[in-house]
Amino acid sequence: SEPSAFADALRSARQEAKGAFGDDRVLLERFVSGPRHLEVQVFGDTQGQVLHCFERECSLQRRHQKVVEEAPSPLLEDATRQALTAAAVQAARAVGYVNAGTVEFIMDDQEQFFFMEMNTRLQVEHPVTEAITGHDLVEWQLRIASGEPLPVTQEQLQRCGHALEVRIYAEHPESGFLPSTGTLQRLQLPKPQPGVRVDSGVVEGDVISPYYDPMLAKLIVSGRTRAEALTRLQEVLAETFASGLHTNLGFLQTLLRQDAVQHGHADTLFIDQHLAELLTPPEVPEPVQWAAALAVWHSQRPQHPQSPWERFDNWRLGGAEPHRLRLQGDFGELQVQAHLAASGEAATFLRDADAFTVQVTPGVRWELRWNNQAWKGQVFLDAEDVWVLPQEGAGQGSRFRLKVLPELEGAAAGEEEGLRLTAPMPGSVTQVWVSPGDAVQRGQPLVTMEAMKMEHTLTAPEDCFVAAVHFPVGALVSAEAQLVTLSEDAPTGEPVHDGA
Repeated sequence: SEPSAFADALRSARQEAKGAFGDDRVLLERFVSGPRHLEVQVFGDTQGQVLHCFERECSLQRRHQKVVEEAPSPLLEDATRQALTAAAVQAARAVGYVNAGTVEFIMDDQEQFFFMEMNTRLQVEHPVTEAITGHDLVEWQLRIASGEPLPVTQEQLQRCGHALEVRIYAEHPESGFLPSTGTLQRLQLPKPQPGVRVDSGVVEGDVISPYYDPMLAKLIVSGRTRAEALTRLQEVLAETFASGLHTNLGFLQTLLRQDAVQHGHADTLFIDQHLAELLTPPEVPEPVQWAAALAVWHSQRPQHPQSPWERFDNWRLGGAEPHRLRLQGDFGELQVQAHLAASGEAATFLRDADAFTVQVTPGVRWELRWNNQAWKGQVFLDAEDVWVLPQEGAGQGSRFRLKVLPELEGAAAGEEEGLRLTAPMPGSVTQVWVSPGDAVQRGQPLVTMEAMKMEHTLTAPEDCFVAAVHFPVGALVSAEAQLVTLSEDAPTGEPVHDGA
């Protein structure tokens, strides 16, 4: 970022290129300020006709991969749009291109655009173009491949309304968007309806492995205006749910609420620059706590409410002991206590010196009423977790994950395991940067892993020594596998290198 650092950066780049490719030549590219990513869908047929299907805005990205796409671009001036689409058509025509193609551009904050690449296919986000044009682009591909001409001319092709698409991934947004693997235990996607399209290739019970892209589904919405489409997208996201692994659903909801996104001003750097804000967990409203607690108790509802052995409360001389529940989330730990009716549909909650009653209509969709107030939402139980998705009232538009803890728990969850470096995901080891016996400093690279086209370098958590390295380069490891053992003291004896 500083001009004085250029010489060192160039030297490092040339050294890496020399080692990887045997050629230390590098290319210098123009710096683009406020970069936005736009692309144009083009088609060419065997009769020599070429046309464009307008542009798509794909600037909201993480790790240089698209997260939200829309058509048309919300900020493009008509003159720039005409120049952009004309350049895409000219590029396709210059090479005699046939069938579907996507010409990608980078644009600066002065609406100067520069060619990046052409993908010789349809892309993941092609449904937003279908939504605003009303044409099936996959059908076009098949017809053109059969030798048929394009079904319309450029003049006949019109766009109408606005469309957005979000990609739902199995990933850890709070851990650098690393892929998440495991069994998809529950999946609730919105039902297709006018203005809502769902593309997905997974079902409940599927295993998300490290060998393929972790995208679970695409949600595509359209409306007469961008504001209408955004509102519709937020509504369907609020009802979308997946459990058994980590997803970016909550991250997407937070992202779409940002002012810059609402007004279409976000560039490709927006997510990186506002990541801390986007990952800040929302405060947990009291009704969400009540819904989570009631869901747990309702799942334990006795088959024989009159039996003293199946009562919710804990009997004691002189009255019933309140039922206590401990819930934990990103917000910390909550302790809730209540007298719960045997029916499981009403509870008296204790808060400080006050007591008040909450009534609930159970099911996947919950309705709570207290003190003339109301809250509606969805509640899901998944093993030890409770998920609450408020649809009305406090917390609307957010999602909350709370873990149920044992009422009584020792002061320590387990013995201190020492300094261990474990794999955050299943994948392969691509580089081991240290050897047993090495002294390392906090932040120093130790091991680099790769999974699902993404690379992650693990660093030393503090100044310490390498006691053992357990996997060599090329090894396949599972999540939580111990890669390196670290020690605060210099190791004695023979170095341990399991991967040797």
